[in-house]
Amino acid sequence: VIIPQDYVHWLIRANYPMVVFTRGSQIWLNHKNGHTGAGSVLTIIMQALGSFVRIGTTIVQIGFDLNVIAAYSLGVFLN
Repeated sequence: VIIPQDYVHWLIRANYPMVVFTRGSQIWLNHKNGHTGAGSVLTIIMQALGSFVRIGTTIVQIGFDLNVIAAYSLGVFLN
């Protein structure tokens, strides 16, 4: 099934609530427990760096698509 180009940005935007929910629940659980458990500073740094690299490769491969960059930036912010 091919989705018309006019609707692709809506599919990307539909991912925003999922990012907020998954990262938000992880943040809440860490706050509730008072620690990150097995999550270390190194792991968090690696996740953040991976997210920054993802943004960079997206810009190189498809250009500056604000919807895609916003979705990845939301993940970086919530890291």
